[in-house]
Amino acid sequence: MKKKYYAFILLATVICLGCLFLLSCTKPDRDNPFDPMSNYTTPMQDSLALTQITDSQVKLEWQLNPTIVGNYIIKRQVNSGDYEVLSTIDKETNTYTDTGLMTTNTYHYQLIGANGDVQTEPLTNSISTTFAGIFY
Repeated sequence: MKKKYYAFILLATVICLGCLFLLSCTKPDRDNPFDPMSNYTTPMQDSLALTQITDSQVKLEWQLNPTIVGNYIIKRQVNSGDYEVLSTIDKETNTYTDTGLMTTNTYHYQLIGANGDVQTEPLTNSISTTFAGIFY
């Protein structure tokens, strides 16, 4: 009788361990933020700032996001046109200077964090600046 009891306990243990093994090998329903192969990105910090350098230059600055393992993408919209990729910048850089601006246009900027093909929502709402120009 004891042999049947121990055999039953052993069989139940093997079945339970097998189920645990199978469950642990399935793809999780959420991404791991510390796995570099993950599609996980945290929301960007709301910190995109513009500084007018000259009538034709503006400097963009932002806080670095430590979960971005790829790069940053800067997009610009001129007046009411479409957003176009202006530049792709490595993850360690937190400034960009846009040059060749015209005083008659309004410029909107977006900053996006990218991990491979996965992109965050834009860093902030569009930020616009219209250059006043210098009148003599």
